[in-house]
Amino acid sequence: MGSVFRIFLSSGHFYRVAYSIFILISLHSLLLLGRWAWFGGVPPFNGPTFDGPTLSNAVAGVSLGVAIFLGKRNQKRLWRLTIPFLIASNAALVLLAWRRTYWMELLITIGVLTILYNRNRLRIIGFATISVVVILLTFPKEAIWARVMSAVNLFDETNPYSSTNIGHVEDVLDAMLQIQRSPILGIGLGTTYETIYTRWKTESWGVHNGPLHVWLRFGLLGLLAYLWFHWRVISFLWSHRQLVLTRGLLAYWLGIFIPTLFFSPWPYGALQNTLLLGVLFALVDVEVTYWRRII
Repeated sequence: MGSVFRIFLSSGHFYRVAYSIFILISLHSLLLLGRWAWFGGVPPFNGPTFDGPTLSNAVAGVSLGVAIFLGKRNQKRLWRLTIPFLIASNAALVLLAWRRTYWMELLITIGVLTILYNRNRLRIIGFATISVVVILLTFPKEAIWARVMSAVNLFDETNPYSSTNIGHVEDVLDAMLQIQRSPILGIGLGTTYETIYTRWKTESWGVHNGPLHVWLRFGLLGLLAYLWFHWRVISFLWSHRQLVLTRGLLAYWLGIFIPTLFFSPWPYGALQNTLLLGVLFALVDVEVTYWRRII
């Protein structure tokens, strides 16, 4: 895909492609927010959407938008006014969907962007503060506190938002049991396994933990390759962190990888995520190649 995008190398038009992707993601987020405001939310938390890949792509929209806004100084006034609004629409979709995994993705992404754009730290912190205020004004404080504490006190049975936590822990225990039975080769693809600890299902195909999911499916060598791959990607992106799109992808990459170390599913099982990541990596490949040529 990167070789296809290199046709834009002559004048750097790949940034226009990045603008287009950001706008499409943002318009979709606005559409979902509009439907939520007009028709109401969806179960179980009555947010705009419960679809994980859509929320993760909205996090990518935040990261890409911030990188473009802060990294491309030669924007017209209309763009300088529009981009923050579109960034906010993506952040609002994630926050109002009321799902902890994607709150964490957004928090990590914004945190990495704050480190990368240290001269604009106050802008990013201000944006994050406004986003939190939106949540405080939209939902009752008691519900917000209960949702936050459900990620801190996993086994608080008095908190209705903690009801799925025990199931996640049992899911991990079942996966570890299967890993003990086949630690080197894994159980392979296209197979299910009987659950022993998990009470809400009788069989499972995977686990809500990225490294464990890879170990379960592909064995120990697969796990080592998975961790090595992510280390190499992060190292590459970090070494080119002075570039616009590279910063955006680095923040998003860490945002989707770190939550998988806890109770988040393997992020590459969704077609929406993998397609977007493929396009973003192609754009970064073009960006790096372009600047190497002109420098």
